[in-house]
Amino acid sequence: METLARDLRFALRRLAQKPAFTAIAILSLAIGIGANTAIFSLINAIILRDLPLQRPEELVDVYQSVAGFSHGPFSFPDIEDLRREASDAFLGVAASRLAFVQTDVENGVEIVTGEIVSGNYFTLLGVPAHIGRTLLPEDDISPRGHAQVMLSYQYWQERYEGDRTIVGQGIRLNGLEYTIVGVAPRSYTGNIRGLAPAIYAPSMMVGHLQPSDQDELQFRGNQSVFAKARLVAGVTPERAQEVCDRVAESLRSRYPENWQADNVITVVPTAEVIMNPMIDHVLVPAAALMMVVVALVLLIACANLASFLLAQAADRRKEVAVRLALGAGRLALIRQFLTESVLLAIAGGGAGLLLARLLLQGLVRADLPLPFPITLDLRLDPTVLGFSFLVTVAAGLLFGMAPAIQATRAEVAPTLKDESTGGGRPRRLSLRSGLVVVQVAVSLMLLVGAGLFLRSLQARLDIDPGFGHDPAAILMVQAVPDRYTPTEGRVFFGSLLDQIRALPGVEAVGMTDDVPLSTMNNLSIGLVVDGVDPPPDRDDHEVDRAEVDAGFFDAVGVPLLQGRAFNDGDAPGGAPVAIVSAAFVERFWPGGDAVGRTFHTGDAEYTVVGVARDVKVRSLGEAPRPFVYLAFSQAYSSSMTLIARTSGEAAATLSEMLALARRLDPELLIYQAETMDRHLGVMLLPHRLSALVVSAFGGLALLLASIGLYGVVSYSVSTRSREVGIRMALGADPASVVRMLMSGGLRLAAIGAVIGFVLSLAAGRLLGGLLYGVAATDPIALGVVPLVLGVVAVLAVWLPARRASGVKPVKALRAT
Repeated sequence: METLARDLRFALRRLAQKPAFTAIAILSLAIGIGANTAIFSLINAIILRDLPLQRPEELVDVYQSVAGFSHGPFSFPDIEDLRREASDAFLGVAASRLAFVQTDVENGVEIVTGEIVSGNYFTLLGVPAHIGRTLLPEDDISPRGHAQVMLSYQYWQERYEGDRTIVGQGIRLNGLEYTIVGVAPRSYTGNIRGLAPAIYAPSMMVGHLQPSDQDELQFRGNQSVFAKARLVAGVTPERAQEVCDRVAESLRSRYPENWQADNVITVVPTAEVIMNPMIDHVLVPAAALMMVVVALVLLIACANLASFLLAQAADRRKEVAVRLALGAGRLALIRQFLTESVLLAIAGGGAGLLLARLLLQGLVRADLPLPFPITLDLRLDPTVLGFSFLVTVAAGLLFGMAPAIQATRAEVAPTLKDESTGGGRPRRLSLRSGLVVVQVAVSLMLLVGAGLFLRSLQARLDIDPGFGHDPAAILMVQAVPDRYTPTEGRVFFGSLLDQIRALPGVEAVGMTDDVPLSTMNNLSIGLVVDGVDPPPDRDDHEVDRAEVDAGFFDAVGVPLLQGRAFNDGDAPGGAPVAIVSAAFVERFWPGGDAVGRTFHTGDAEYTVVGVARDVKVRSLGEAPRPFVYLAFSQAYSSSMTLIARTSGEAAATLSEMLALARRLDPELLIYQAETMDRHLGVMLLPHRLSALVVSAFGGLALLLASIGLYGVVSYSVSTRSREVGIRMALGADPASVVRMLMSGGLRLAAIGAVIGFVLSLAAGRLLGGLLYGVAATDPIALGVVPLVLGVVAVLAVWLPARRASGVKPVKALRAT
């Protein structure tokens, strides 16, 4: 301990003697370690942190799978069949679905995320209550008969400030008083990571909390319920899959209208699921990419510091020789050098933790265009702190080991006899040169990656979604079926549309039950077209659909290519009519006139009265998809999204729409309120964030690499000051001296650029799956980035060389 204390005191004195270097080193490390800690904290919250589930190895996630939707939800009746018919494989099956619930607050109402769960949900998963009790099977027996609720830990803290007496009190949800029975533990944040619910309610209350035009508990067509099951002792997931295959076959035979031949049941161990297997295969590579990017930035920072410490080590060779001559051991000197580097790393790590906290707080507070609130537990827990500590120590050893070893290689007698500090050719700095080459290579690779992501983002921005080009406000509301009959609901929506239409600046108003490019839901219809065979293993064609009114097309800017829009003649009970997309016509009646054609769905025959321009339905990158628009007047839905195209500020129009809706019905359920820009921004958000993060770290890497080049040339100049003086005294042209001093640094930059270019080509192949509309060998990214790097490299080596050429020869010759 005494030796360690002595080393620490000496290291602190050394660092205090060079405050500028110490500050730069700590700042560089803080950026590198802080970025790594912030990204790891995000990954830990989403991917790594285990949920508090009892015996998780016995749990499986069960999905309904169809072509194009490999891991989807069930309906409530499907869950009941699964419980009953798979009892030889599962001890129990728990169900959960997301819901958006309106609750009373001091200044009005707000919408919170809820999770509607089966009564056995918490007991099956083994999740205890933090206070009070969990929901139990006896809380979930009869429809609308159990107005009881659990709160999430976070919501309990935010709304009730952790009041432990809240158990037994009431909370008003969708106009009904519910009794709070308990609070979930802090470590449990719901079935889907990031979508932490505020409340948990029994599935028997779904009809009240999530009103629908059908009885969701009985309607097999509403597939919105996810299932988890606990295996019977001795049953493997493979055996459970065999049982579920049998159940799926039974459902297909009994309910052919809902279970087609391609509907299967898929069993996945819960331990292998992060969010959903369809998302996980993108999420994991994206997380790995982010960690690689920030690790490379830290590597560049460490290389910079190692380069500076190598320069210091060369300056300290006489000090080391003296200490060796006085009997100091080489290992003791290496330990002293490493103590200095680790001390720097610890200071940088502490600053990095503060930076990571600021970055995470900024992420939490960022106003991202999301359709629902994302809640992540981004606290710096022991796992994150442990990771940060390991990164800090590794960084200290990484940039400290090489200088420590090189500094203690000094030969005592020759070094003590050498009294000069300059003159002659500089000693070979192969290690420092190698570090600079690494910095340039990695910087080029990161910058090329940033260029590819920016080009990919631009390609997506150039995509025409087919709608929403003009400012518009979007308001999703529901005329609760308990309070409005279909006739009354149509009157209500008509009155609300009329009042919105009268608002200043509103140019067109329409409504739909499914806005294109919505992440909330995607509706489809099974239809039969005479003369066109359905896909194999299906009895019909599954096509995306929406219910719209006559004003919808004008409100969203989708022109009709043929025929007409819906009108007052398309009355309830009249002959069913539909408008189809151009892709629908191309799919089913290529080269023909669609107006007047018919298709069948169930017992109804629809006549096509118009053809609309194609729009992007599920993603921006998709090929044109067939789409069917049904008339709201003939196919009523209680939940509709109102769209108002405006000549003014869409946000201001949205506020007025909200006020109108509240005045017309103070208890109206409002699920979503946003502008069209934010609605479309949801689809671009992952690509914008990826481009922003990679570009930011690429720019940081370029800055660090340029500092490294600057440092190498500056040190080289300092060791050749006498040579420069002699050349200048003999009449050398200052420009030729500058070129001579720049040549070494530019040679290192060129070597690093070549290596980085090759690495970029290899990395581009790995990034190919994350890019859109741009090849991994994109000539613009591969051409512009090296040019930018070249310009920065020239500046980095020119500045110290230019400064050296201005030194007076006499002053340089007198230097000792």
